[in-house]
Amino acid sequence: MNTYAEVGSSFQQMGGECPDGWVEMLGPRPDDENSLDYTAQPDGTWAISEETVRAKQAEVESVWREQQM
Repeated sequence: MNTYAEVGSSFQQMGGECPDGWVEMLGPRPDDENSLDYTAQPDGTWAISEETVRAKQAEVESVWREQQM
């Protein structure tokens, strides 16, 4: 079954027709504790982007700062 995804997002579609602007992936999005952090890359792979990592770190820092205040 083919997997399609919107580049730069974690949205995926299994089977059917490839939506406009999406790419065919080499496989489904990894199914682990970080599953929704993976984004589709133009080459059909899944990766956790630096942008996603920075956003998660900022969230952790914000929670820590609130606890310290």
